[in-house]
Amino acid sequence: MPAPTTARSTIKLNPSFSTFQRRYLSRSRLRHGPKDSSSPLPTQTRIDRIIHRLPRFLQSYLLPLRHAPVSHVSSFLILHELTALVPLIGLTAVFHYFEWIPSALRDGRHVREAVERFERYFRRRGWIEDEPGPHLTRAPGSQEANAEANAVAGWGKGGVGIVLECATAYAITKVLLPARLLGSVWATPWFARAVLGPVLKGVKRVVGR
Repeated sequence: MPAPTTARSTIKLNPSFSTFQRRYLSRSRLRHGPKDSSSPLPTQTRIDRIIHRLPRFLQSYLLPLRHAPVSHVSSFLILHELTALVPLIGLTAVFHYFEWIPSALRDGRHVREAVERFERYFRRRGWIEDEPGPHLTRAPGSQEANAEANAVAGWGKGGVGIVLECATAYAITKVLLPARLLGSVWATPWFARAVLGPVLKGVKRVVGR
């Protein structure tokens, strides 16, 4: 009687992504030879830290960057930072200008955690001080917390209002992390070729004069 077989699930990568992986893996080996794991580059260390913090299903998309040229790794890191700073600053400005934050986001757990982080940071820097008015210290979902959130919504120009605006923008940016990573990986070859390459060549010409 034949032995029973078990189905094995596999994850198929996008063909273009597989091409990306094979191309930069082979190019890196031809140009630089075997990689010395005892002295990793700072950019490679940064990539490893990002990969280790990601969910397992996202790690496979960033693994080719370990063997990619330095220009592509640098391009990805630049894009990764830009995709974090642009929505963070943009959303904070929108919330502050219109003095409005969706209540569904304001009462969320991620926003509450971000509020505590930003409030501690701003107070250490001395950018905000204790003022008369509401403080977001109640447990999320409680009656006191809802009352405080409603009060903060009408206090958009105060210190707590600024903290809430930054925290909400930060929480949204954090939720968008998978899309930001995939977009950064997709745009990395173009950014290295069309932006970073010409900039580095221009800097070399200026320094070489």
